[in-house]
Amino acid sequence: MNVKKMFAGLTGGLMLASVLPVSVLGAASYSQELQEAYNYAYSKGITTMSPIDNANMYGELTRGQLAKMIANWAEKEMGTKVDTTAVCSFSDAHTAEGDLATYVKKACQMGLMGQGIDKFRPNDKVTRGEFGTTLSRALWGDKYNGATPFYKNHLEALRDAGIMKMIDTPNQMEIRGYVMLMLMRSVNVVTPSECKDPAVILACALGGDACPARCKGKTPDTTNTGTNNTAGDLNINVVDYSNQIRSVPMVGISIFNAIKFDATNDVTVNSVTLERVGLSSRSDIKGVWFEKDGIAVSSRGTVATDGKVMTNFNKGFKVKSSETLDLVVELSGASAGAEVAFKFIGVDSTAKNAVYNAVTSTYRTAKYDVAALDFSNVGGTGNVVYKLGNQSELTFGQFKVSNQAKGDDRNVFLKSVTFRNNGTADLNSLLKNVKVMRDNKVVSKSVSMDGRNITITLEDTINAGKAVVYTVMGEVASLERVGDTVQLELRKDRDLVAYEASTKFRTTMNKPIQDNSWIMKNYKIDGGRVTLTNTAAFPKTVDAGSGSSDVVIADGTLTVAEPIKLPKMTLAVNNTGVVRSLVLEIGGSRYASTVNGTAFVFDDVYVNKTASIKLIASLESLPAHNSVQFVPTTIGSLAFGSAKGEYTNNSEDLKGNDIAGAVQIAKINVKEAQFTLKNKASSTQKVTLTESSIKTIFEGEMVAPKGDINVTEVTLSGLNATGITDSSQIDLQLYINDTPVSNATYRRGNNVVTFYNVGTATKTPSKFRIDATPTMTQTGDFVFDVVAKGTDTNGNTATTAAVKTVKLSVVESSNVSVANANAVSQVVNEGSNAELTKFTLSARNGSINLTGLKLNYSGSVAALNGQSVTVEVNGNSYTATSTAAGVEFTGLNVTLNEGNHNVVFTTNINTDGQPNGVAVEVASAEVRGDFPTVTKAINSKYLFVKAFPKLSVVSAKDNQLVVKIENVSDDDITITDYVAVNADPTSTTLNGQSVTSPIPVGKQVTLAKGQSTELKMNITAAGTLKLTGLKYQVVDGTPYNYTVNDNYTNIATWGTLQVVYKS
Repeated sequence: MNVKKMFAGLTGGLMLASVLPVSVLGAASYSQELQEAYNYAYSKGITTMSPIDNANMYGELTRGQLAKMIANWAEKEMGTKVDTTAVCSFSDAHTAEGDLATYVKKACQMGLMGQGIDKFRPNDKVTRGEFGTTLSRALWGDKYNGATPFYKNHLEALRDAGIMKMIDTPNQMEIRGYVMLMLMRSVNVVTPSECKDPAVILACALGGDACPARCKGKTPDTTNTGTNNTAGDLNINVVDYSNQIRSVPMVGISIFNAIKFDATNDVTVNSVTLERVGLSSRSDIKGVWFEKDGIAVSSRGTVATDGKVMTNFNKGFKVKSSETLDLVVELSGASAGAEVAFKFIGVDSTAKNAVYNAVTSTYRTAKYDVAALDFSNVGGTGNVVYKLGNQSELTFGQFKVSNQAKGDDRNVFLKSVTFRNNGTADLNSLLKNVKVMRDNKVVSKSVSMDGRNITITLEDTINAGKAVVYTVMGEVASLERVGDTVQLELRKDRDLVAYEASTKFRTTMNKPIQDNSWIMKNYKIDGGRVTLTNTAAFPKTVDAGSGSSDVVIADGTLTVAEPIKLPKMTLAVNNTGVVRSLVLEIGGSRYASTVNGTAFVFDDVYVNKTASIKLIASLESLPAHNSVQFVPTTIGSLAFGSAKGEYTNNSEDLKGNDIAGAVQIAKINVKEAQFTLKNKASSTQKVTLTESSIKTIFEGEMVAPKGDINVTEVTLSGLNATGITDSSQIDLQLYINDTPVSNATYRRGNNVVTFYNVGTATKTPSKFRIDATPTMTQTGDFVFDVVAKGTDTNGNTATTAAVKTVKLSVVESSNVSVANANAVSQVVNEGSNAELTKFTLSARNGSINLTGLKLNYSGSVAALNGQSVTVEVNGNSYTATSTAAGVEFTGLNVTLNEGNHNVVFTTNINTDGQPNGVAVEVASAEVRGDFPTVTKAINSKYLFVKAFPKLSVVSAKDNQLVVKIENVSDDDITITDYVAVNADPTSTTLNGQSVTSPIPVGKQVTLAKGQSTELKMNITAAGTLKLTGLKYQVVDGTPYNYTVNDNYTNIATWGTLQVVYKS
């Protein structure tokens, strides 16, 4: 069905088709504009249905559904704020489906719908007049209120703005697809609120980087009636005026002159009026506008019958002191030999005085074919699927630009290109660090993006007859919607801006009409090695009683391809003091958060396989009607921020933006509770099959805030009692205020156990604890729902909400892992108790007994043969004798509780007789005990010396690198040589003396402890100058010569010791 034809008339057949479902009509078809409207709506979250056939584009919508769509759109796109003081109460709001009642109130408090009425009619269908009125209010406030009928002025304003084409059928039912279409048109016509900020207006007027992409061409009008001229003087001049007649091609776009605006104070220019002069006709001219850096900053004006043309400065062009713009004219090719010039005859601005008695140079049209360009994609329009996390930089399009001017010297300067994204992604939120490459070099000067468009400013030359391939690359900033796509398209020929290098004439396109060759590949970002997905239909708002425990506020799935440690996750809360604790549950295992100010922080979360993920809150006992919202509102890349986790198999970094998808966190509405249990325990309790110890699975309190409750029973319901063997059982003991009151046994076939005669719950909280003693012949995980029941003083039954115990996990045996190995290279002074290496030993699934440790060196280290090595673990020290190949500790008997334990190895290093120091590389570590032996690659490197310097950058600019060399050791050091890349050998100085490599003995510098000197190097050709090493000598009876390079991280931050050549 063609949506344009559907609205062309109201014939019976079309009206019937408009209400028939797609299942009756067959597969739906959509015009290009309607497809674009759906892409826009999907990228903004206005619709969440995918693909388009599931979005019910031809379906009618209710007033409640419109309230949700318009409120979300106005808030995100127009910056409309909610007036929470506005009284918006409707007697029928509760009849709205799902969560629409919330949006009914929100739309009212935004001033969009429902003003001055008692009934909202949320389930009534929306007419064209109602939707037009609502959209008009979102765009212009109450500007068009007051007409009869109520929608008249609103619809006319939308028609005049080009947003609503058909307004003569106001009582026609509106459809969802057309709503999306008009919302999309509105963003292209009407100014978002953020663009009205004075600082933004200035940045956009000047074409600066601080101008948000969505505000380019959208800064607001400044009304100037002639009585509001508040600024100083404005003077407009033609910078490059010439009395000589200049030639321009009779067809195409040309820059006529550079126009300079000078102001004594800040001035806002709204429009400039010009008059055509010279021996030409208005038919010679197609349009006139102003540009800055190849990007239009004013509207396209056309010459009227009186010869005048007005161009509006994109709704507010700020002039601070002095600004220069290009006056651009498009000629039609009506006649050769026409002479065209423009005289400035008017300016609308905030200046008190304006002088604009200026005329451009005269341009004579000539038959001249400017260089033509050909644009095409590279590799067609196929599909490319990326798995997030496999690589940091991704390609999002490749295109080829060919200069068709063969056989002459008409080189072309490529200035800018604008693409439209046909995919579903919002480019602003998806991408970061976007750049354009040519021949592996960055040629983009700046990149700006709004939701669907990306404009790239380039500085690149394409020689005559040559073709150049460009690659658009970027990084994924955040992927909260798995499967989002990017497909860039050159929509119009004028979206590619290039000039002949010699004449400055703008080039033409060989094919001026868009075809498939202007569309690039479709790039889909799928979930990668780590993906979060939301559980379908999980609510966005949950109700919970005051003091409740175990309130599930997020539910989803964490999919992993290999074991990981999650990055540290931080969730702030908007209402402090309401949430008592926050727990992350993954696959049944719980991780407690720590509190940092108003935020809850999760760290050291390890995940071995794909599992469910839940966020569970416990609340304080506070008065009802508090609400809590976490920020960010999802478990996803925003919550992980810049923190790093790791893929534990290979210690590779796992960054937050490598995690695809997100799990929604529900808002909590707190209600008053009558009788509650709270579990403050959060950590999984683990025991082995051979262990029969007491584990606390519930530790919290019982409270009755509204009056005493006689608690008659407490039940524990297990979900897997039938899976327990006859020879296994779990003995349970209930304590109230640390006094045992009842016991029970959980065994095969007994799915529910009950404690009786519990006592009285009062307003004063009672301690409530359940201990478990497992006697097991099988492994398994056990979690119980705990419910207390009783009666109040009036005999009414009272029951608590179910609260879960922590997981009791029975495992085969404990295990251990080696993590956070110190795989860095360091230079260390010789001496006793010198650190040899260190790592973290993690005991899991209960305590472990450590019986042995072994370090393996890489190669033979003769200096350590026979040396005593000490290891410190769990507060105890143990000694063993090293060989040249390694050191082994046997006969240990160390009990390590579950958790992380630091293991540090030290030894006595004497470098006497070692003229180049002692280099030690620990290749791996072996850990033995009552668990499978673990071998972990360490790869730590240490160079032990008599003394060493520290290097730091003093300055890196103007093609010169200045490095400070400081002696931080007790012994004197003498600088004997340096190692650098791309350094000019004729201009290097040390301590102010010209030196070469190696440094002559007479110019070598000796530094005592605390002394420093400067090494200065220069670069004279393209490339990067880097300092990568230093050689020095220490005399301790005999000379010792050491070389330190950029492998040793404690000597310098080597990445800062460089400078890039600038011509």
